[in-house]
Amino acid sequence: MAVSVIILAGGKGERFWPRSRESMPKQFIRLLDQGTMLQLTFNRARKMVSVNHIYVVTARPYVDLVKQQLPGLPAANIIVEPEGRNTAPCIGLAAILLQHKDSESVMVILPADHYVADNDRFVQTLKTGVRLATDKEAFITLGIVPTRPETGYGYIELGEQKKYSGAVYFEVKSFTEKPDYQTAQAYLGSGNFLWNSGMFIWKTSSILRAMETYQPQLYEGLCQIGRGLNEGDFEERLLQVYGKLPKQSIDYAILEKANNILVVPGDFGWDDVGSWAALSRLFEVDSEGNYLQGSVVTIGAHNCIIDGKTKLIAAVGVDNLVVIDTEDVLLICPKERSQDIKLILEELRKQRMEKYL
Repeated sequence: MAVSVIILAGGKGERFWPRSRESMPKQFIRLLDQGTMLQLTFNRARKMVSVNHIYVVTARPYVDLVKQQLPGLPAANIIVEPEGRNTAPCIGLAAILLQHKDSESVMVILPADHYVADNDRFVQTLKTGVRLATDKEAFITLGIVPTRPETGYGYIELGEQKKYSGAVYFEVKSFTEKPDYQTAQAYLGSGNFLWNSGMFIWKTSSILRAMETYQPQLYEGLCQIGRGLNEGDFEERLLQVYGKLPKQSIDYAILEKANNILVVPGDFGWDDVGSWAALSRLFEVDSEGNYLQGSVVTIGAHNCIIDGKTKLIAAVGVDNLVVIDTEDVLLICPKERSQDIKLILEELRKQRMEKYL
């Protein structure tokens, strides 16, 4: 059974503003020496499948960036969304295209902007998920053992533990989206919850049947688009129909409703790099817990993230701050509020200051 990796690379990375912009989102930025986030995800995928079985779903403005950063990817394997409609429509679009090529293929869904420390262990975990998805006709999600009461992630409540070919997996009892701090603390203490990594594995036919059952409007729209593959007007149908599809996440649209959801725990050094606070987890910090980049001098500063551009940044007696300096924007916020940076972007849009987006 053919396995294809679908890399989701259409997001704007708004919580990483002002480094991440609409013209150059987070997945195309070089945060690590080895390459951009997209390139690193692509390289991990190549450890599992051939280049011909890797697909990148992205927005039209980013097609050239994908081609520049992934010159080995066939142009036909870039799936272009006419507009952003969240993860359920874009995964459905990929499923329709894959079904046209091979109705019994398996889809491995990977966000383009995640960090993974141990690529070999990561690939082994994916292979376990592929076997489960194939043999048990199941929907597989990868879960991460939580290390802190994180409010920016979704959580998976574990059901019955089982084993398959020596690997441990669990039935999924429930999903919870981004709990408050007290709830996250309780989840962490219980030992019965995993972070929802946003990485999924399933048969193409299985996800399309689930969409037909639980999201008939979405499924019918996808079928209209898919008929264009046989009738020669795929692009026209895509433009006409895609923007009318329900704007929903795959978690809400399918996983919270479907049966036979299984979770495979992953222990491979994962982070979704969802906000600036992630940098102090991924990179070396000084003796006071500060992540410093650029020309920075500190006295009595603790647990700060300071990323400079050209000018000197001097920080005295401050704690738990994020300070990001770019050519046209200076961001300052408490570290614990770094998830709320998107609120600034909403305000910029209200004030018609789009040039800073």
